[in-house]
Order: sequence, then C-alpha cells, then structure tokens
Amino acid sequence: MNKLKIVISVMFIVSLLMAQSISFAANKAAPKTQFTKKTYNKSKKPQPAAPKTKEYKVPGSAVIGYSKQHGYEFYGFQLPKKTKPSACQFMGSHWQIGKNESCRLEAFLNWGPAKCNQLRKGWKIKNVEIKGDFRWDRSFGRPVNTTKTRIIFKSSNNSRKMYPVSIKFITLVGPEGPFKKWQEAFNHCTDSNYRP
Repeated sequence: MNKLKIVISVMFIVSLLMAQSISFAANKAAPKTQFTKKTYNKSKKPQPAAPKTKEYKVPGSAVIGYSKQHGYEFYGFQLPKKTKPSACQFMGSHWQIGKNESCRLEAFLNWGPAKCNQLRKGWKIKNVEIKGDFRWDRSFGRPVNTTKTRIIFKSSNNSRKMYPVSIKFITLVGPEGPFKKWQEAFNHCTDSNYRP
C-alpha cells in the first residue's frame, strides 16, 4: 500500500515538472511583442530656392558716369598736407596725379541718405581693377565681395609728367534675369520708394 502511494506521488511530481517544462518552452518559442515609440515627422515647408546670381564686368568709366547721375562723387587729396588741390584732380572719368605727388583717391562717395553707402540689396562688388600705379588704403582695405560703395586707394607719381590713374573695370555680382541690369546696384540712391 505504501509502495503504491509512493508511485502515485512520484508520477504526480513528474507530471508537474513536465507541465512546467512545456509551458517554459512555449513561452520561449513565442515571439516577443515589441513596443516601439511611434515617430511623427513634422511636415517641413519647402525652402525657397536661392535666387540665381550673375557677374557683371563693367568698364569703370561707365560705372562712374552712371553713378554720378545718382549722387555719387569722386575726389583726390594730396598727401600728406592736402594743400594743393590741383595735385590730385578728378577729371570726370579718371584722376590726374601731379608731378612728384602722392594722392589719396576716393570713389563713389555719397553725402545723401545712409542707404546710398551700400549697394542695392542683393548686389555686391566682387572686384575692382585699377589702371596705373596704386596701392589700396590700409585702413579701408581692398573692395572684395563687399556691399559698400566707397573705394579708397593711393597713388604716387615720381615722374616729371602728369600721371593718369583710372578704374579700369568693376565686377559686380547681382540677380540674374532678362530685365536685370548692373545699373540697379546704384540707382536705388535716388529712388524714394526704396527701403533697404
């Protein structure tokens, strides 16, 4: 009788162990449910394309002539005393440097509104080519990729003859288009409706 109870007890324990092992194996084999955070991509507004630009290489005499119509002025100052105006005269499209004189030459000055000291918005001076012996003014620097209109450089004449110095070319960078012209860089100065 005792043997029978022992056998029944052992069988019961074995059945429990088998049930547990089957349950464990089933849980292990079952695919795990993964909970991932949903990501929501906020719709971004498309950025407007940058306006196309173009280089305009213009003879200096043309830029000078046109800018003068809109209030820009040009000067020459004798160095170091500035006592002899005829030593560094601006002759309409170029400067005339006197015999054995040194001069400070200034271009595209404007005594009008502050907006005239900058080119029209969207325009800049990329490069300026000077014809004649010259050096850029150290305090003002070389006009490269600038929106400022004012240009300052120096020239010396060590000869016994008058020496001409001129702006050979100015390279402007501005908007590209069938109706776009380099003159837009300067004519805003006399435009009462223009706001920078």
